[in-house]
Amino acid sequence: MLANVLNKGLKPLPLPTEPTRELTNAAINVFSNDNSVSAAKKAVEPNLLERVRDYINGRIGNG
Repeated sequence: MLANVLNKGLKPLPLPTEPTRELTNAAINVFSNDNSVSAAKKAVEPNLLERVRDYINGRIGNG
């Protein structure tokens, strides 16, 4: 009973249906890279400092 109560939460937000510029650029970088596996890993988990720099420079939004 307690497990059922703890597992109730908000439903996840729906996945976006329109591609974003960031997603498109990540896909291009992954598929054009010689080592696509490491490029995909970097695209999925970007460096925090890179994200902060990109946000400051206006390349990505807050979110």
